[in-house]
Amino acid sequence: MARRLYDVAARQAALRITQVSLDAGGHTLFAPEPVIPLRHEVVDSDEEFHALVRDCAGRRFGQDGGPLWTATVVERPGPAGGRRRTLCGVFDHHVADGRSLDLFRAELTDALGSPSGPSTAGSYVDWLRWQHEQFPMGARGRVTPASEFWRRYLDGSAPEWAPGFRFRTDEPLGKSYCRIRRKLFLSSEMLRRSAARSRVTPFILYLAAVASAISRHAEAEDVTVRTMTLGRPAPFLTTYGWMSSLVPVRVKGPGLADPVRAVPLAAAGWRQVLMWQATPREYLRQLFADGTGTTVAEQPTVDLNFNPFPHAPRPTDSAPGTESCETVAKELPRMLLCMELEADDHFSLICMFPVERFPVADVRAFLDDLLAALAALLAGVE
Repeated sequence: MARRLYDVAARQAALRITQVSLDAGGHTLFAPEPVIPLRHEVVDSDEEFHALVRDCAGRRFGQDGGPLWTATVVERPGPAGGRRRTLCGVFDHHVADGRSLDLFRAELTDALGSPSGPSTAGSYVDWLRWQHEQFPMGARGRVTPASEFWRRYLDGSAPEWAPGFRFRTDEPLGKSYCRIRRKLFLSSEMLRRSAARSRVTPFILYLAAVASAISRHAEAEDVTVRTMTLGRPAPFLTTYGWMSSLVPVRVKGPGLADPVRAVPLAAAGWRQVLMWQATPREYLRQLFADGTGTTVAEQPTVDLNFNPFPHAPRPTDSAPGTESCETVAKELPRMLLCMELEADDHFSLICMFPVERFPVADVRAFLDDLLAALAALLAGVE
């Protein structure tokens, strides 16, 4: 296992990061050779295993020059009195994003049969150079293709949902947020068939349903949200690193509150962004830091995430049609909507929001409208 991990880290520069500074003129330090933080643990029950996983995930990485990820092989009881081993990997966000973790699983699996593993088209260092060239920091006042696009695209957009949603920006944030999770009667195959019928991608259906529901609550036909993107152009699709970004997507046009009519509007809004989906958040903050044009690039009401890759089974997995609600002890400034595919091939809709700024009753009514919009787009699909 150590040899396989070494081969992966030798190819992926992000796994050799040892220090990151986010101060002005910040820097990233890389180890010249991979250091593999591999350890082995033995537990006697699934309860001990889950406790160990929580402990691994809760540890903070220091700035002591060591790698910003860990790998733990956990041995525990298996079926029929045998033993099974599970690899638990924990990564700092400066080392990996969601795409990186998917690549890690695929690359490590390939390495089991091929010590050399798959080739990597671009390195993390190359990606950093590309990003600085395309989106130069200190962009305020500088005219670039990226700045021209974003100023034109977001001109006149609005970051609030007033008055329909009563988003209270003047309320101070608390130290916790509410998390509502609804398990849907929606499989990946149903979503794929509905998207094919509309000749769009599954993500566009999700974006259209969200924009339609917001339109109903805000009584507006011009909606801007942010959505998570890979942040990777084609040469870097197999490159590890924290490359994901959140970019604004503007959906506007007559009849936006109608989910079916919202689909082509969502597709049109996303097509314009497609070329610029790797835009860093910090670039947009600096571009609009003078307050001109719009502030929606930095302070939208809602962020979207769409994850069509199935999660491994979790203790919280539930049957379609069920709902859970919990309070999480962490500050969250805006609403985050996640649509995730679970291990049983059904999607869950997860909504996280600060109760100081979003009335819970309004959020539940909004989620009802969002699910109704999805149902309208899936009508006739089984």
